[in-house]
Order: sequence, then C-alpha cells, then structure tokens
Amino acid sequence: MTGTMFIVRAFLVGWLAASPLIGWDWPPSFVAPDRGQARAVLTAVLISDREIRTLRWKQTFISDRGGPREWVVESTNLVDDQRRWKCHKHSGFVNPDTGKREVLDIELAFDGQQMFTLNHQSRGGLIREDNGDRYSSVLADRFLGRWLDRVGQQHVAEALLQAEDLALRWDDEGRAHVTGTALLHPLVAILELTVEPRHGWRLSRIVVRDAGHRVPYSTYEVTRFVQFQDIWLPSAGTYTSRFFDPPRDELERFGKALADKGIIGRPIDFLDPGVRHKHLAALREVWHADEAPAKLLVPPFELEIEYHAINVPVNPDDFRLVFPSDYSVYDGLRDLLRDGATGRWYPQRPVSALSEPR
Repeated sequence: MTGTMFIVRAFLVGWLAASPLIGWDWPPSFVAPDRGQARAVLTAVLISDREIRTLRWKQTFISDRGGPREWVVESTNLVDDQRRWKCHKHSGFVNPDTGKREVLDIELAFDGQQMFTLNHQSRGGLIREDNGDRYSSVLADRFLGRWLDRVGQQHVAEALLQAEDLALRWDDEGRAHVTGTALLHPLVAILELTVEPRHGWRLSRIVVRDAGHRVPYSTYEVTRFVQFQDIWLPSAGTYTSRFFDPPRDELERFGKALADKGIIGRPIDFLDPGVRHKHLAALREVWHADEAPAKLLVPPFELEIEYHAINVPVNPDDFRLVFPSDYSVYDGLRDLLRDGATGRWYPQRPVSALSEPR
C-alpha cells in the first residue's frame, strides 16, 4: 500500500466510523442523508488522483468492431499534473466516400500555454491557443475523471463537490455511488460517479447527463483495473455517447409541458432545483420516464491501455512538437504562415507588431 493510499484509507475509515449514523460497519449500506459522507468519498478520490503526477501510456480504442464503420485509433500519450499533455496517434477508418481504408498519422501537444498539431498526411503544422479540450473523448486520463471540464479543468470529483444535492449510496460490493448536479463546463450536468475503494478509490463509472433532458451524453465505464508500480489504474473500458433525439411531435409536447410550468425561453438556470424539478415533471408527463429519448452518437468505443511509466521527471520540451523543416506551419497566435518549400514566414494580414518567431 502506497503512502497516499494509507492516508486515504485512514481518512475515510476514520471519518465514516466517527459518524453516529453508521458506527464501525464497512461498507455502510444506506443513502447518506447529508452531504458530509459524499464529500468524504469525493475527497478520497481527489487525494488518490493527486498520487499521479505524470503518466505515460499506449492505448488502442475501437468503435464498431468488425462493422462497416469500424474505427481503430492507436496512440502513445504523456500527461502531467500541470494539465500539459502530448499524443501521437494513428487512426484507421473506412472512408465513406471511397469505401477504402485510410490511416491518419497525427501528433498533438499542449505545453500549458499553446497547442501544437502536426499532420503527417498533409505535411502541415498548426500552433494555436488552447480551447480547453483534449483531442478525443476516449483517453485513459478521462477515465480517471480528468479533462471532463473544458474551461475550469476541474477533476470531475472536484466539480461534484460543489453540488447542493449530493447523495451517496453504498452497494453490496463495497462500491460508493455519488450523484449530484454541478457545473461541468460547458453545461450543467447531473453527475453519477461509482467509486472503487478496493482499487485505490478510482472511478469505475462516470455518467454525465444534461440537467434538462437527463440524457447520458457521456458514459465512461472501467471494465478492468491493473496495479502499475503499486498504483491502481484502469486498463480497459468502454465509452458511450448519446444525444437527445425525440420525434418532432414529442418535442413539441415537451416544449408545451415546460411552458405550462413557466419554463419559457433562455437562459435557463439548471442549478436551480425548482427548474430541474419542472423539467423532470415534463419528462414524466411526455415520455413517462426520468430521461428523454436518446440515440447513440457513434457505436460504443472499446479501450485497452498499456502503461509505460508513472511519476517520471518531465520538462517543458516534452510537451512541444518539432515541425519538420519542409512542412508548412500556420502560427495562429501570430497569424504567420511558414512556407514548407522556402522555410520563410509570411504574415497573413497586415499587423504592425508581427515578427518572425525564433
């Protein structure tokens, strides 16, 4: 057991055992009547997450395995606890226009200040501002609960700590299920987390629902854990994405049901429990269910992960890309284009402060 895991276990067992509601039973099998126990579990998740300072891995994900839309992506990845990351990926897919299988070879990186992209097929590069997003929803560190918040870059457990409607339930297998409504940029989301105390307080399931329609837009499910250098990590999982897609007549009925309850126009404050209650009542009125109808965005992704290193020293250059001298490169920060044939930089519009980057 690592030092961090000892602290987490001592913190949780001590805190929960001190509660007059549950005594020394472990795991407690009840729904927490207040936010305290739920906050304790989420804090344990965050303490455990901070044990991972840097992580290097190789992963493969497949969508529609063996089907006409089969999509296979292999990538090597490096991340650190400063939100920096680097990836080199090879994507194989069937071009719907030609019916032929194609492969893309792309490198991406974020050094904490700017984004780099290198496309080996087009022999081109790009430098731009960070938009708060990783290049893919199917990444090992997203299964850890990172990078689900596009603006604040909070861990999903950190975001859920802000929820006013936190609830906690323990199941017979000793897993903790924490739910609540929180701002997970760019949307207010109903979050459902399943926490695995026996696997280092890692998350085994993350469900992100839109607070209005309650559609499970993103579901991350870990199907296998592995101990790598004494630290528990997800080694296999699935990712599913759905979108709100009701028939037109049902959508109109839903809009009328909301209007009858005083929900008209935008913006709508989904952090207001009264607003969420009215949306839930409208869902039940129209669809007799607690969530709106949804369709799969793409076939589910299956993920396999192989870890190479954890908590190794890194430096800023590890999160930057070197552009080959004969590649064209657009620098969006300075609005300059480098000609791959001549190596010269040219301004794309008259700007007095433009200068050739060094």
